[in-house]
Amino acid sequence: MTLLDILGKLPNFNINIGNKTITNNTLHLNSDGNFSVDGKPLSPEISEEITKEISAQQKSPSYPCQVIHKDLKKDYDAYEEISSNNKCSFRTLKDILPDNKFKMILMAKRVSLEIEDPSSSGKEISQLMFKLDRRYPKDGKKVLNLITAKYFDNLVLPMIDMIKEDYPLKYRKKFEEFFDSILKFFPVAVFVSDITSQEDIIRETKKRMRLSVPFIRIHTIGESNIRKVDIATSGIDFEELGFYVDNNKHTTAKGSRFQEFTIRPAKES
Repeated sequence: MTLLDILGKLPNFNINIGNKTITNNTLHLNSDGNFSVDGKPLSPEISEEITKEISAQQKSPSYPCQVIHKDLKKDYDAYEEISSNNKCSFRTLKDILPDNKFKMILMAKRVSLEIEDPSSSGKEISQLMFKLDRRYPKDGKKVLNLITAKYFDNLVLPMIDMIKEDYPLKYRKKFEEFFDSILKFFPVAVFVSDITSQEDIIRETKKRMRLSVPFIRIHTIGESNIRKVDIATSGIDFEELGFYVDNNKHTTAKGSRFQEFTIRPAKES
């Protein structure tokens, strides 16, 4: 019996996650094997847990029953917060971007909310970042950096309406091209992940220093990546090249380490 068959045979099926009650009338199984509720995608982690619970409970003689997932409360509440705070923008993103890219953004947003939550533990943040990096090794951390540095809300999302206005018939293709170009090359920022080498940092920084931009920021998360940036930038004579720098490092209350290494052209006298 498939999962769809199971759902169809459970008219009183309820799952409580946080303050949201999910029934088999609102729970939809997508083609990729993950669930959505009322058109809003759930994280792969939540989908996996729901699948396990449904499969386990379906074998129980007490079914139908109510299933309570206390461990999933923070995940689901975070996705609800994403949907309510950026309701129109994220709904439009889901319509414009391929499903895998949209889910990557949602997962990165989920991590950023956990980072901002003072009640989150360093262990929880590390586990989520590991999942993000494992599932989206190429661009996951780049998107997270875009979000935590506020570029995503202030630059990427506003471009949706601009591109729709300029290209009403092919705005989906144009926005995806814009989004991909941001991930590939962002002129005022270098995003450092676990797979970024010191040589990558030096090359990408110098490439941007040749452009006429007001500043360049190297963004990174994690102690090992911060050390990598410090070593790489120590090999660049910024003053000789006409730039000054500000190496800003900070630690959250739960111990997560961040760095913004800002490079600005020196003012001409």
